[in-house]
Amino acid sequence: MLYSTVLVAVAAFAGFASAQNSTIPCCTVPVNTVPDDQKTLWCQAERNTCPEICGGLGQIASGGNNCDDTTLNFTCTCKNGTKPDMSLYQQSVPGQMCRLWFDTCINATGSDLQAQFQCRTDRDTKCGNLTTDGESASTSSASSTSTASQTGGGNAASATISSSSSTAAAATVLAMAREYGTPLFAGGMAALFGLAL
Repeated sequence: MLYSTVLVAVAAFAGFASAQNSTIPCCTVPVNTVPDDQKTLWCQAERNTCPEICGGLGQIASGGNNCDDTTLNFTCTCKNGTKPDMSLYQQSVPGQMCRLWFDTCINATGSDLQAQFQCRTDRDTKCGNLTTDGESASTSSASSTSTASQTGGGNAASATISSSSSTAAAATVLAMAREYGTPLFAGGMAALFGLAL
């Protein structure tokens, strides 16, 4: 009798955990739940990643690299007409959205290890894991600098280099958050906001 009661309780708890996890479908979160400053960073990363995938700033179609940091709608179109699948890349709006979804998924599971395992499996199989080649990005930035210096547009090149280093820093923070968990990330964000105030 006690065994059947325990079995029913375990089944009910498993059903609850499964239902709780199913309320967070992989791999996005509502745009209105993403803080504005995070949307701005995501769009900056998106706009930096697109040229790296297409082969440099000169390989972007006219008006083909946009991201609206209110709606997170973006476009990436290379000069040759191809539209890369940005969801395959970590530093894209879909890639970063998927990682935020993962944090939400883990938080929703509580201490259910099976549900956490499912969140990790979804992250590993459905979130973009590709990165762009940082070496070609710095080569691209260096060539932008020399071109801009020759044409008197040094400030534009500095902005490109600055935004690339900001993206690299953001990528490092996101990688640490994935590896060391949500509590460390939350503590870091709290410290960052404390310093900003």
